[in-house]
Amino acid sequence: MSKPTQLPRWATGGSAKVTPEPTEGKKDLGFVASEKPPESYVNWAFRRIYDWLVYLDGLTNEALTWAAKHTFNAGLASGVAPSGATDVVRKTELDAETTARTTHESLTSPHSATAAATAARLTLRDANGGVAFGPVVATGLDGGASAVHAVGGSGANSHAAIEANGVSAEGLHAQTVDPSAPAVAAVAYGAGPGVQAVSDSGPGVQAIGNATRAPLQILPSSAPSAPANGDVWIDASSNMLKVRINGVTKTVTLT
Repeated sequence: MSKPTQLPRWATGGSAKVTPEPTEGKKDLGFVASEKPPESYVNWAFRRIYDWLVYLDGLTNEALTWAAKHTFNAGLASGVAPSGATDVVRKTELDAETTARTTHESLTSPHSATAAATAARLTLRDANGGVAFGPVVATGLDGGASAVHAVGGSGANSHAAIEANGVSAEGLHAQTVDPSAPAVAAVAYGAGPGVQAVSDSGPGVQAIGNATRAPLQILPSSAPSAPANGDVWIDASSNMLKVRINGVTKTVTLT
């Protein structure tokens, strides 16, 4: 059934007699057989019906405040996609956002992140906490900040701060612009060496100096309390070059 186009307007003129309205007792009893009701009673009733229909007809264009919860057996009315800050979201949009969030939270590689060295992808640590990168270029800041500052782990099964494996080129290439600053500075803490290099065919460490500085500088330090074979240091107390060979600390004598 379509909505009627004409409202039952009644007794809206200025001369219409709509008073006195029926008494409360008459409203309870209503009209009785063979009664001739006063015109004001009939006009009052029809006018109130018309007023209420006008009010109800205008509800579609008004913002309503419901004082109680309403249950719609036929389901909620269809709305439009929310666009304003105070718009109510439809179930379809809410379900889509919930599904997207749940899917994202359940991913082991959110946003396609990976532990492999892959172009244009975010990084994600693997089961061992590691991640692989392709070539990395790091530039230090002016004022003494390092381009790369790495601190290795401690305790059992700890790893080096930086482990670089070169296949056909250098595993680690460091170049300094300031001639007074080293390209690589390694400081040993605990029981590990400052630099440890393992080579398959090429040199483990290859250093090239410049016109003013040597390719390698070993700063004097206190003798290690537990030197291992292969350790090299300059004893700060004597400024002598020391080498640990076959469990014996040797002093290198220069001639």
